[in-house]
Parts: sequence; C-alpha cells; structure tokens
Amino acid sequence: MRYGLDFGTSNSAISIFTEGQARVIPVDPGQGRPEIMSTLIYIRRDGEIAIGRAASENYFRDNVGREAVKQRVTTDQTYKSTFGELGEFTEQVVVEVDISQPGRFFQSIKSFLSEDGYGGTDVWGKFLTLEELVSLYLREIKQRADAHIGQSIDSVVLGRPVYFSPEGKGDDLAEERLRRAAQLAGFNEVHFQYEPVAAALHYEQELAGPEEYVLVFDFGGGTLDTTIVRVGKDRWKQSDRRDDILATNGRVIGGNTLDEEIMEQKLFKYFGEDARWSEQQLQLPHYIFAMLKRWYTIPNLQQKQIYTFLDDIGRVSNGRKQIKALETLIRKNYGYSLFQEIERAKVALSKDWDTRITFIHETIGISEYFGRPSFEKIIAGHLRRIETCIDETLATAGLETGQVGAVLRTGGSSYIPAVQKMLERKFGPAALRFQDAFSNVASGLGIAAAHGTWNH
Repeated sequence: MRYGLDFGTSNSAISIFTEGQARVIPVDPGQGRPEIMSTLIYIRRDGEIAIGRAASENYFRDNVGREAVKQRVTTDQTYKSTFGELGEFTEQVVVEVDISQPGRFFQSIKSFLSEDGYGGTDVWGKFLTLEELVSLYLREIKQRADAHIGQSIDSVVLGRPVYFSPEGKGDDLAEERLRRAAQLAGFNEVHFQYEPVAAALHYEQELAGPEEYVLVFDFGGGTLDTTIVRVGKDRWKQSDRRDDILATNGRVIGGNTLDEEIMEQKLFKYFGEDARWSEQQLQLPHYIFAMLKRWYTIPNLQQKQIYTFLDDIGRVSNGRKQIKALETLIRKNYGYSLFQEIERAKVALSKDWDTRITFIHETIGISEYFGRPSFEKIIAGHLRRIETCIDETLATAGLETGQVGAVLRTGGSSYIPAVQKMLERKFGPAALRFQDAFSNVASGLGIAAAHGTWNH
C-alpha cells in the first residue's frame, strides 16, 4: 500500500486507496475539516513541535498580547564601509533580536524548496536544513495517518507542481529536497505525480466519452496555477503523463494576497492611515504600512525608535486613538490574530452576502461592515490578472474556451463567488466541476499510488 500526499503551501492532506476508492485520512482532529491540515510548524524553545491547528493555537497562546524584549546581538556577518581618507573598514552586523521569543513559527515552507540560496535556519541553537524542517511536518502527518489505519506505510506518491517556481528554476533541486524530506520522515519509497494530473484523475476515471481537455484551476493560499491537461477514460492507467500537460501558467496571487488587500483597503484607517500632525499635515511613513500588510512583517516594527516616534506624534496628531491602536498592534503581537479575523470574514463572504470584521483588544477597536460588493471591488484588479493568466494558458495550449470540456477547481480561494462567476462566464456553468477543492489533489494522488501511475 502507498499513501497519496498533497504537501501544499497553505494546507496539506494524505489519502489511501481502499475498497475501490481513495479516502482522505482525518489527521487534524478538532478542525472543521479534520482531513485538511494547515501547513504550519511551531517549535518552542524546549523543543516541543506542533503542526497544523496545534501550531497556530500554540503560537497564538504564546505570543498574542506578549511584548517583545529586544537585545542587540553581534552576528558573524560583516560589511565594509569607506570613510574618505580614512580608508575602508570592516564591521560586524549588529541586529536586534527578541530574547523573550517563546517559539519559531513556520508557514509556506514549500515555497522555499526551489530557492538555492535558502538552505535552512537556526532553531534554538541547532541548524535545521530545509529538508529537515519539512520532514518534521511530513513525519507527523505520516504517523497520524498510520495510527488511523492501524499500520505503518513507508511508500508514498507526493504531489508536485509542474513548476516549483514561475520560471521553472530550481525544479530538480526542489523535487530532490522534497524527496529527501520524505525519506527523513520515514518513507523508504518516494514517487511523484504532477498536482494538476492528480486533480484530474477522479474526473478521468468517470469519463465515458472520448478524450478531452480540462483546465485545472488551482487557486490556493499562496499562488494561482492554471494547467491544461488531456484526459481520457483509459489514460489514467499510464504512468508518465508529462505529454498530457499541454500548458501551464501561474501568478503569485493567492488567498494571502487578498487578505493583504482587505487589510489595506478596509483596516489601515484604524491604525493611523488618515492621521496628520504638524503644520505640514504630515502622514505616517509609508514603510510602516508596508509592514502592516503582512502579519509576519509587523514584528519588524518592534523597535525602540519606532515606539518613541509613535509616542511623540501621538501627542500632537489628530488621530491619537488610531496611533495608540497601531502601537498596541505592534507591541503586543496582535498581527496574526487580526489576519485570522480577516481570513474568517473573507471566507464568510463565499456563502453570505455580508459580514463584519470585528477585532476588540486593548486599545484596538474594529467593527467594520464588509459586504461582498466591497470585497469584489477590492479584488477586481486581481480578477483581471487571473483571467489574463487563463487566456495565456489557453493560447499556449492552442485552444479556445469552447474546446475545454471541464474546469476542475482546487484550492480554497477557488470558492470565491467572483472567481466562480468569472469561470462560468468564460467556460459556461456546465463546464465547472464542483469537486472538493481542498482534497481532490490528495484523493487523486491516492488513486495514482494505487495504480502505479507516477512520474519516472
């Protein structure tokens, strides 16, 4: 027996083929969808490792409301400076670190696999290679799956994108790193299948007619990938399906991108976007808001000089309340929990017409009406980029929209109503196949594992 394992940028899932069908295994109990596990790792100072839901909960418990304790540390890195006639000097790099940080939080680690310049990171005095870091996650998901089915499985078919990066650079490196990580996790036999092929396998087995072309529309948390795949009722038996991939394309647009847009368009005003001070009616520096667009860059603002600056202008600004809220957001590590609320509201708009973004903590008081029309206006530019990506994919494949027999959606962001409406307008409502966008790749990989249809 072999597992099919979809190691995703935002979410992962693992399946096994039994009783004539692929079953996605519940590996993250307590979730609304226990068979879908967030691709998150949290490592505490004492070495305790948590993944999935537990990783985000532990990070939240340890960090939200905690004020960082910064200390200047001299690193091994150096830089050279030239001072006129005095000549050139070599100095060591000094950085500020949070010496009270209770744990390291990792997300989107899949996106680093193709980067030759990133080999790993120091975790509490021990250097972990990227392969070792990924293996921590894969080992735990394997052990949970083994416990669920009651036996240890050491063979796996892993999903992989057609290209790990937009230019295809580092593909061999990325696959080898993922293979090594799986081996470190306890898989002795490791195979790969393309994720868009896996997404098409269920549909392909049920196909009664002749060969046709499908668009696999993979819109997840980090990226958009569009692929044209040739399918047929007997083609699922073939192992190497590379020639069946007619075209692939992508954009660095995902659910995280949309969350950033919501933060900027709807919530910046709560953190001093409109605040002015002095006779010149000065505004807060642009770099502060650049850091606010992503929860994981907000801690970069935890600097003494920034606190002093905010305190000084807060006394003379017409937006004292908002600047105080900004300082609280930065000091008390509320960024992650705020973006969790943004994501919740975004997901709610996939089924509801409107909702509220509500976040009340200390000096932060947000209760913002958020309707679907407003959301669609915010993401309109990204929708145009998505449609352009599809058009480019079709052109590369030499196809018109009418030649696409089905559109197979995968990735949570493909549930967004505006995205569905765009796909229906281009391909017709009948072309959209409503497979489970979160688990269909894992399920297809389980089918590939059972029938030996993987890349050689």
